[in-house]
Amino acid sequence: FMYIREFQHLPINLTVNVPYNWKLATNLPFDSEDFQYRAQNYLELIQNPLFMGPFEEIYFDHQGQLHYIIFNGIYKSNMEKLSLTSQKLLAYQTDLFSISFSGRYLFIFEYLLEQRGPAGQGFPNYAVVYLSSRNIQNDFKNIEKTIGSSFVQSWFNPLFYRGIAEKIYEPQIQTLWFWKGLAEYYGMLSAVRAGSWSEEDFVSHLISEINRYLRFEKFYKLPVARISYDIQKQDVNEALEYLKLKGELLCFLLDVKIRSISQNTRSFDNIAKFIRDWCVDYQGNFSDDDILKIINSLSSINFTTFFDMYVFGKMMLPINETLEQAGIYAELLVDTIPDLDHTILTKNQVINNLPSEHPFAIGGIKNGDKIVAMNNVRITDRFDFRKFIESQSVSSEIEVMVERDKLSVLHLIKIPGKEIPILKLINAIPRTETQLKLRKGLLSGK
Repeated sequence: FMYIREFQHLPINLTVNVPYNWKLATNLPFDSEDFQYRAQNYLELIQNPLFMGPFEEIYFDHQGQLHYIIFNGIYKSNMEKLSLTSQKLLAYQTDLFSISFSGRYLFIFEYLLEQRGPAGQGFPNYAVVYLSSRNIQNDFKNIEKTIGSSFVQSWFNPLFYRGIAEKIYEPQIQTLWFWKGLAEYYGMLSAVRAGSWSEEDFVSHLISEINRYLRFEKFYKLPVARISYDIQKQDVNEALEYLKLKGELLCFLLDVKIRSISQNTRSFDNIAKFIRDWCVDYQGNFSDDDILKIINSLSSINFTTFFDMYVFGKMMLPINETLEQAGIYAELLVDTIPDLDHTILTKNQVINNLPSEHPFAIGGIKNGDKIVAMNNVRITDRFDFRKFIESQSVSSEIEVMVERDKLSVLHLIKIPGKEIPILKLINAIPRTETQLKLRKGLLSGK
């Protein structure tokens, strides 16, 4: 946003010309006439965006305040189900984190044509979830988690987005793994505690997240603390996905360990609520050491070695040991997945350092070629590339369109397989009273 620095504290009156048949939604206070609004200053203006379009909306009451949910896009569907899920998650989280509203809260579902997984963002007075028709039909559980995660980002927004919204590359976001992980972890827990997920859903999703982590881990040689600090040197979309994933699992490990040692008298809830209550107005920058001090103090457990090994270091997470403490039993096996090594791509999808034995080289693709599409699916970054390959089968053939010397060239490529570790669930029935108590506390928040 551009603004005149000397005028940023002055009140603002805003008049909006809304196109015919469009609607407008915002959290800004209404002025005397339609489509006239006022803001106390520039900060209030940018924290309460205007949303215009031919959308549909559902209103609901929470804490005596009217809030609304917006559905925008061509293929709007399942609006009632999405609305009820949002209201349940909002009610649970506002109670957990003692959130009170001074005005309306705006929740936006943006329906996209692209068939990507659901994604969400939360800001001080609103949240947005992007989804497609495929997500609603096949991945509604993940949508529920994404809604919960977006709410968490809203409640922790002054910390979560300090420096991110304006300059994602500033060193002050070195704890990005924690904020991303916190949002994902409580997105998952909230789905269970609010009644959207069953216990089986939680266990299944957790095993799935661990297996994604095991795939990811082989690509990243740096600790999460270092990746957060140097995120500008990474492929940002992919690095953020990794930080969310590993941060979520680190929160789970910390929660189980705290509950286990304290015999369920303390938990990660205490840490999250303290950070929300005390630190939300903190004007400084958080470091990993600050997070460690808060966790050590509130849990009465020394996690210095834990941080040295898994946050500042690259030790494999103690997954099986932690799962068993929660009464979940699994074994580590070997699986074969489709793999074309996305690290051969630069940030601009250009082939670089292509080994002569790589399927691309065998199929005629060269260093300097730019990947444009695969099986007519547009590829815009390494994230797209990896996601597409993961959706294919080992030994299947795909058409790869590359740009070479300003010409489009089509190549037929066979996808090889690669062995990776995979966690297979044996059973999720607690065998001891201690495991049962810990599991119940974890999933109920009590």
